[in-house]
Parts: sequence; structure tokens; C-alpha cells
Amino acid sequence: METQLNSLVEPTQISSSKPKIKPCILFVDDDQLILDLLSRIFKDTNYKTIACNSAEIALGHLEKYDIDVIVSDVRMPGMSGTDLFDQVKKTNPEIIRIAMSGAFDQHNTIELINKGDICSYVIKPFSSPKDLKLVIYNKLYERDRKREEVDRLKARQRNAAVRAKQCGKSLHEVKTFADDIRSGVVHLLTALTYPENLSIELDLPILLCENLSKKMEIGTADCLQLEVATVLKKIDSDIADKLAFSTEKYHFLTNALNLSRSVGSSKSGDKLPAIFSLVQAVTKLIQDENLTWQKMLEEMNRQVAHFDSEVLFALNDIDNPLK
Repeated sequence: METQLNSLVEPTQISSSKPKIKPCILFVDDDQLILDLLSRIFKDTNYKTIACNSAEIALGHLEKYDIDVIVSDVRMPGMSGTDLFDQVKKTNPEIIRIAMSGAFDQHNTIELINKGDICSYVIKPFSSPKDLKLVIYNKLYERDRKREEVDRLKARQRNAAVRAKQCGKSLHEVKTFADDIRSGVVHLLTALTYPENLSIELDLPILLCENLSKKMEIGTADCLQLEVATVLKKIDSDIADKLAFSTEKYHFLTNALNLSRSVGSSKSGDKLPAIFSLVQAVTKLIQDENLTWQKMLEEMNRQVAHFDSEVLFALNDIDNPLK
């Protein structure tokens, strides 16, 4: 048996900026008098209601309709309300489940709540029709608030992902711009310092500085300092001695000049002198002693005690930059 009940306006409807689909309530009870009473109680409300007199029929309705709330008697012939709630919890856990029971069934009903099979219950006969309406309204209100919170969290995650993507794009643009500036500074300094035929000698050490900096995740500013120091290293010592930078105004160039004047290798925690020392040694082996890249690596590895191990490992992990 199936009864289609009326659906009108609930005065305490949850407010929203957009129209909502009327919540659908499924009533299940083997007592037709109870179903008739529910029909009168939920007349002139903002709920769509469906009623049936068995758990088996109720399961069929769950497949045909979008049910928001199921209100069922606990004791019924055939499949009991207890079994119905257990089945609904497994297949449609989002449906609000409310039990109707007599006073003598309160213990079993409370046990259903403790198991999580139902979220609330009402006692028959109903002392006040408003009690059941209030229970249903409150449970739907809680559900809607939870859904809105989930939607807000998802929106925040989407916004965070968009901001992260935009930030990543901005950082990439800044890095590209910084790399362009670095390359321009080095080429300008080289062109101003050397005739064209001698600037070729700087290709290897500058590319080594760049590749080792990337491998060791050295920042763009530090990489530029290494490359400027490489150019300054080539300047005649008499000219270099005449270079005097104000420490306050030209801190970067002062450091580059000091780096270019460093003597021997560095084993300290500062990686820039260690990289600079290794670059000078590699450049000497290839340009002055005409060693191949592979022969140079073999020679450098034999001199492992003289160089920072991390920088030497990075050297072994890069390809010949002049290929």
C-alpha cells in the first residue's frame, strides 16, 4: 500500500538565497492510522512526503526517489524497522534516519542510536504533532549546515589551488626575469672587459657556475656573484687592485671582488668560495692542460681531499656544459 501526501509551505523553512528542492520524507508504518495521522500533521508544510506500510516497499522507494529523511516504525511484520535502518545505513548513509516506537521499545531504540543506525526517535502515540516536525526540521537544518560548510571548505581549497598556481606562475616570471638580468650583467661586464676573442675563455667557467648553482639549488643572486667573480678573476691584478667599491652602496660587487681574490680551496660551510675554487680548478685543467671532460673528472676525483665533497659530487653529476 502506498499513499502520496500533500506538500505545501513550512513557516520555519531554512532561508536561502536560491530556491531549494523540497526535502522528501518517507514514512514507513504498518498501521494505516499512523500514516493517516502523519498525513494530517505534514499537510501545509514544505516537505514532499511519501508513505508506505512495509520496509520492503520502502526499499523500493529508495531506488525510485531522492529521499532525504526516512521515519519508520521499529516493529513491523516481515522486515523490521531495525533491519530497514541497518540496510539504509549501508546503502544510503546520507539519509536522515528517525525511528518511531512505543514506550516499551525505548531500550531497543536507544540501542539503535548508539549503533549509529538512527539519529533520533519519537514515541508513539505522538503527544504533540509539533515534536516530530521539530525533530525533522532540526536534523535537516544540521545536514544543510554541514553541506554548506563542506562546500565552503571545497571553495577555499579551489581558491587556494588557483592562488598557488598564480603564485607559481609569478615566481616563474620573476625567476626568468632575474635570469635574464644575470645573463645580461655577465655579458655586459665581459664585453666591457675583454676583446671578443678572449671572452670565449669565460664561456666554460661561467657555464660551470650556472650549472653547479642549479644542481646545488644556489639562488640567482649568488649565481650572479659567482659569475661576476669569474669575470673579475680574469682582470689584470693591477686593474683589480684599483677597483674600490663602497661597502654600503655596492655590497654585492664588493663580495664578488673578494670572492675573485680568494686563494686556494674552501672547506667552510659557505658554498660560494667552494664552488668558485672548484670552477677555477676545472677551468685550468681543461683550458690550460687540454684535458677532456672525462679526464678532468678523473683528476678532480683524485684530488677529493682538496675540495668540498658536496660541490665535487655536483660536478660529477652534470654534463659537459660546452657540448
